Amino acid sequence: MSSNYICLAVVALVVALLVWSFVPVLIVRRFDVTTAKDRADIEDNYRKTLGQALGAVALIITFAWTFYKDRESIDLSRKQFNAQTEQFTLQQNQARDQFINQQFISAAGLLKESSVSTRIAGLYAVEQIAGVKKEYLIPAIHAAIGFAKSPARSGENGQPIAADIQSAIAILAHLNEKHLIDVDLHGAYLVRGDFRRPGSGAFRASDFQGAILYGADMSGLDLTNARFGGSYMADSEAWGAEWKPSPEIYEATRKQFTVSFEDSILVNANFDHVNMGGASLIKSCLAGASFYSTDLSRAFLQNSDMGGGAGCTLKGNGNKAYFYKATLVEASFDGVDLDGVSFVETNLSRAGFSRAKNVEKAVFTGACADEKPEFPASFDIALPPCQR
Repeated sequence: MSSNYICLAVVALVVALLVWSFVPVLIVRRFDVTTAKDRADIEDNYRKTLGQALGAVALIITFAWTFYKDRESIDLSRKQFNAQTEQFTLQQNQARDQFINQQFISAAGLLKESSVSTRIAGLYAVEQIAGVKKEYLIPAIHAAIGFAKSPARSGENGQPIAADIQSAIAILAHLNEKHLIDVDLHGAYLVRGDFRRPGSGAFRASDFQGAILYGADMSGLDLTNARFGGSYMADSEAWGAEWKPSPEIYEATRKQFTVSFEDSILVNANFDHVNMGGASLIKSCLAGASFYSTDLSRAFLQNSDMGGGAGCTLKGNGNKAYFYKATLVEASFDGVDLDGVSFVETNLSRAGFSRAKNVEKAVFTGACADEKPEFPASFDIALPPCQR
C-alpha cells in the first residue's frame, strides 16, 4: 500500500514539474510578445503563479495525508485502549467473582459454628451476597431451607425455635418472595416461627407436611397449593399433659400454642389428616382447600371466604372449601357464606353457625353432632349422634 502511494507521489511531482516548465511557455506563445526579455518576464511571472498554486495544492495534500495518518493512529490507539479496558474489566470481574465466591463459602462455613450469633451473621452474609450476585440466589435459598430443617438446630418439648432458625425463615421469605422455587420444610421443627412478610410469595406450594407448627404465625401469607398434611399444630398437643386450661387462661395464651392463618390465601391448600385445634383462619381465603379427616375443634373461621368471593376463586371444579369426615367441635363460622360448602360426615358438635350466611345451602349429608350446633333461628336440621 505504501509503495503505491510513493509511485503516485513521484508521478504527481513529474506532472507538476512539466506543468511548471512548459505551461507558461505555451501560454506566452498565444500573446504577441516581440522581445525575448518581455517573453521571459511573462513566463517567469506565470511560473511563480503556478509555483504558488502547486505549492498550495501540495500543502493541502500534505495536510490531508497527515490528518488521514493521524486519524488511523488515533483509531488504532482507541482500539488498543478499548481492548485494554475490556481486558482490565474482565480481570476485575473475574477477581470480584472469585472474591464473592470465597465470601459465600466463608459465610456458609459460619452456619456450622456453635455460636447462635455467629450462625446468624453467616445467614445474613449469605443473604447479602445473594442480593449482589443473582447467581447465588437459588443456592442461598436452599441454604436457608437446609438450615431451617437441620435436626441439629431443632428445638424440643414445644420450645420456640432459636433466633438463628427465625433468621433463616425471614431470609427465606425475602429471597424467595417471587416464588423462584417450592420450599420444602417437610418435618421441620418450626414452633412459634414468624413467617410473615407482606406481599411475599415465598411459601406458595410449600411442603409443610409433618412439620411441627405450634404457635406459628402465617397470617397474611400467600399459601396457595401449600401442603400441611400430617403436620402438628393443635392447641391440645402444644399444651401437653396440662391441657384443659380455664377459658381465661386459654384465651390469654392461645396464640402461643395455635397457628394463625388470618388474612392468608389458602387456595387449594391441603390440610388432610391434621389436628389443628384452635387454629385461626379469620378472613382467610379457603377456595378449594381440603379438610379431609381434619380436626378443627375450637377453630376460628369468622368472615373467611369459602370460595367464590372477590379475589378468592379457583378455576375449574371444587371451588369451595371441602370438609369431609372433619371435626368442627366449637368451631366458629360467624359471617361466613356457606353456600355450596360441604360438611359431609363431619362432627358439628357445638359448632357456631348462628351468624353464618346461607346455612340452608350448605351440604350436611351424613353430618353428626353429640351436642347441638348453633344454627340460625330460621334453620333447623336433625343430626344423629356421632359414633364413638
